[in-house]
Amino acid sequence: MQKVGLEWFYRFGQEPKRLFWRYIKHNPRFMLLGLRQLVLFWWQILCRKSRQS
Repeated sequence: MQKVGLEWFYRFGQEPKRLFWRYIKHNPRFMLLGLRQLVLFWWQILCRKSRQS
């Protein structure tokens, strides 16, 4: 996890209640960009399924 820069993700998985508010408070831009990336990812999947039908 450390080699690919996802140590924060592992820590968040270990203590989500404590770290959620810390990440929201100190990293709002990061959280918004992450949410945007997830929405775009799911949108692409839905568009592919609708084209195949």
